[in-house]
Amino acid sequence: MAYNLLQGLLPASIGGGAPANLLWLGTAWTGWLVLVALAVGPTVGGYGLYTVSLTYLPASVANLIATLEPAMTASLAYILLGERLSVPQLIGSALIIGGVIVLRLSEGSAAQQEAPLVAG
Repeated sequence: MAYNLLQGLLPASIGGGAPANLLWLGTAWTGWLVLVALAVGPTVGGYGLYTVSLTYLPASVANLIATLEPAMTASLAYILLGERLSVPQLIGSALIIGGVIVLRLSEGSAAQQEAPLVAG
């Protein structure tokens, strides 16, 4: 069963031909270290920077910035890597950015309503 699953899902160049080829790096420890560094580094770095940002920013602002991540990633991939964005991806990015703008505007208006009036 697993052999058929791998054969149907993976291209032959990365192990689709035989399950033994799935871990194609074998004993190349340098390659494994690079893969682990690419997996762990951005993950730990991202969570670490997010946690550090909470000491400088309110949680609502940090969450809004984190919400923008997929739209900004797609934009950077388009600009720097020449990726093509499909219509659903463009609509999704626009919805995310629009949602962040609406939330930010509603936070601003809520803060203005709570501010005490100063008699002049």
